[in-house]
Amino acid sequence: MYDPLDYKLSDFNSLDPGKGRILISDPFLPDPYFKRSVVLLVDHSDQGSLGFILNKPLDITLSDTELKIEGSQHKMHFGGPVQSSDLFYIHTKENIPGSTSVSKNLYWGGNFSEVEGLLKDGLITEHEIKFFVGYSGWEIDQLQKEIEEDSWLVSEIDISWIFKTDSVHLWKRILEDMDDRISVLSTFPEDPNMN
Repeated sequence: MYDPLDYKLSDFNSLDPGKGRILISDPFLPDPYFKRSVVLLVDHSDQGSLGFILNKPLDITLSDTELKIEGSQHKMHFGGPVQSSDLFYIHTKENIPGSTSVSKNLYWGGNFSEVEGLLKDGLITEHEIKFFVGYSGWEIDQLQKEIEEDSWLVSEIDISWIFKTDSVHLWKRILEDMDDRISVLSTFPEDPNMN
C-alpha cells in the first residue's frame, strides 16, 4: 500500500533541470524564500542556474516602482533573493532586442526602452510579460545537490500557466495535474504536524 507521507521527490524526478523547465519545491521545504514555490529556469549550464519564482506576487505594480510607468498595472513578483533591488522580466515578444530565448515563444530580458514603449502604448499585456524583483541563483552543482536531497521536483510547464494572474495558487494547481502519487502532495498542510 502506498503511503503518501513516505515519499521521495527523487522517485518522481525523471527530468534533468534545464532552460524552460520548472522546479517545484517539496511541500515541507523550510527555506522561507522557496517555500511552496515554482521556479522557472531561464538559464542552466555547467556554470550554474538562474530562474524566477513564478508564484510570489507582491502588493505593488510596475507603476508603483521607481520606473514610474504611469498606468502600468502589471503586478510585480518576488523572483528570488539575489539582486533583490533589480528588475527582471520574462515575456513572449521575440522582437524585443537583446532578449534571450528560454523555450518556444518564451524569452527573458531585452531592451527595457522597447518594453517601456510597448507598455505605454498598451501593446503588451499581463498575459505576455511578467516582472520580477530579484532572481534565484545556484552555483555550479548546487541545484543538482538540492534535487538529490529531495528539495525540488523538475517538470515541464505550459507557457500559458506562467502568465496566469492567479499565480499564488500555481504550486498547488501544478501538483494537482500530476500523477496521483505526486498530486496528493498538493493536499499536505504547510505544517507537517497538522497531518
